[in-house]
Amino acid sequence: MSERKYAKYILTEDRMQHNLHPEIKNKLKEQKRAGNYVNEELLFGIDDSVIKGAFYVGCAVHWEVVGEPVEREPGHTHDFDEVVGFVGTVKDRPRDLGGEIEYWIEDEKYIITKSSLIFIPRGIKHSPTIYRKIDHPIISFSTASSKGSYQSELVKQKKK
Repeated sequence: MSERKYAKYILTEDRMQHNLHPEIKNKLKEQKRAGNYVNEELLFGIDDSVIKGAFYVGCAVHWEVVGEPVEREPGHTHDFDEVVGFVGTVKDRPRDLGGEIEYWIEDEKYIITKSSLIFIPRGIKHSPTIYRKIDHPIISFSTASSKGSYQSELVKQKKK
């Protein structure tokens, strides 16, 4: 039987090239060397490099925070809109995140403890994203209105 026409649009494994900014890669390595990391798995990533014409979507599952709270993503901006989601897996309490994530929008800190969708308009600084604790697995995802690949511009954090 010949290959099905639309089978290429159904992803069951991650095929995206995830090119983390070198500054982010280095920070994650430093934290891990110090014994602080998030035990997690990237499930899927899709953009134009995976399927021609696709916009960006990424999805991961986070199992636990090891050591101290972990900054997964520094402050940055995009020239496109983005939606970030955090979904808890607490049985019988789907709105309970089952953990605690610190999330910044511009200079406002939010402590996320409920399953959430966060809309970030283009040009708005967002993150750092700091995983403080995980009691139950947390699924995260982001999607962007950009064509092509996911690009961000890091924003230098002010000294506190």
